[in-house]
Amino acid sequence: MVTHLLDNKGITVKKNHTGAPSCVFSGKPIEAGTYNVSFTQRINGNAMTVWMKPEYAEKLRACLEMVNQNPLYKKSDSTIQLIPDGSIRYGSISGASQTCVVTQNIVSGKTGVTLADYTVGNGINVWIEDTDHALSKAAEALEQVPNALKEEQDK
Repeated sequence: MVTHLLDNKGITVKKNHTGAPSCVFSGKPIEAGTYNVSFTQRINGNAMTVWMKPEYAEKLRACLEMVNQNPLYKKSDSTIQLIPDGSIRYGSISGASQTCVVTQNIVSGKTGVTLADYTVGNGINVWIEDTDHALSKAAEALEQVPNALKEEQDK
């Protein structure tokens, strides 16, 4: 069962069936078979996914709103940690093959919010580009998490 929070399926509520990824917000392992929030970007036909426990959806939404409303982020040349452990950051997008979880396109050198899971191989980073549209859509999707979680658990 999957509930898509965006039309492009970039943010979903679903069960994690494989591996033991870490929550991008808490850094703690996510147990297989539990409902969580996934963030997926597609690069050259390959999907890259990071996971977050649903109880952190509101905190991440607040981070995205803060970035979207504060012009100081857009003027910074350095990477800014948005949460204490540094797995959610704001900064310049590197690599020509990056895409956005929301818009599915992005330009190298632009800025955005990255969600990272460093416990998987060399690590997985997915991006939300720094545009009013992308940040707002991601925040709206995160507002839906409690209802989507309840719907999934009731199925």
